[in-house]
Amino acid sequence: MYRLIAKLAGSVLLLTLLAGCQSINSQTSGSNLISNSHFAASELVRKAGVALPPGASVIATSFVSIDSLESSSTLGRIVGEQVATGLADAGYRVIELKMRDRIFINAGAGEFMLSRELRHISNFHEAQAVAVGTYAVGTEYLYINTRLIDAGTNLVIASMDYRLPMNRDVRQLLRNSF
Repeated sequence: MYRLIAKLAGSVLLLTLLAGCQSINSQTSGSNLISNSHFAASELVRKAGVALPPGASVIATSFVSIDSLESSSTLGRIVGEQVATGLADAGYRVIELKMRDRIFINAGAGEFMLSRELRHISNFHEAQAVAVGTYAVGTEYLYINTRLIDAGTNLVIASMDYRLPMNRDVRQLLRNSF
């Protein structure tokens, strides 16, 4: 009986230690901008389900500051690019706006998708959806929201919220705002 209790206690201790390792790994990977952006894209795909099947055309935009929807930063542009990579990896046809000559792109600021422009630009590029995002700067964290918007109805197909620690890389990427 004593051996059985000792084995159970040892198993509980081992599981507790393993759970602690998982927690540490999750916290470490939480600061990785690329993996978080790709995870956000995979969550959008998962949540969209049949509403946006693989192979659909998606426009990916630069993410913008929630405090200034007409401006972005190096961080906003790179997160938009990374989400686009995740969507392309999932089998979506991602339309690269920077390669197009008939869309307004504010030099240095990236491409933005304001609601009044959404339908016109999406129709022109024959996109079924648009990937958009905003970010808000906190003291300890950067809060990010990304959404897949139906290009025809402006309805949200899927959304994902996450946060990143305000480390040196994030602060540097935010310094270059346009």
